[in-house]
Parts: sequence; C-alpha cells; structure tokens
Amino acid sequence: GQIAMEVLKQFRLRRLRYTARRRL
Repeated sequence: GQIAMEVLKQFRLRRLRYTARRRL
C-alpha cells in the first residue's frame, strides 16, 4: 500500500546518503 512505498523510498534515500558519505 502507501506505507510500503513510503518506507521503501525512505530506505533507499537513507542508503544513498550513507553510500555518498562513505565514498566522500
């Protein structure tokens, strides 16, 4: 439903931020 989509979006954003920080 909508909650799943929101959670997935947040998780993906968090992972992208973590990866960027680790690369930097």
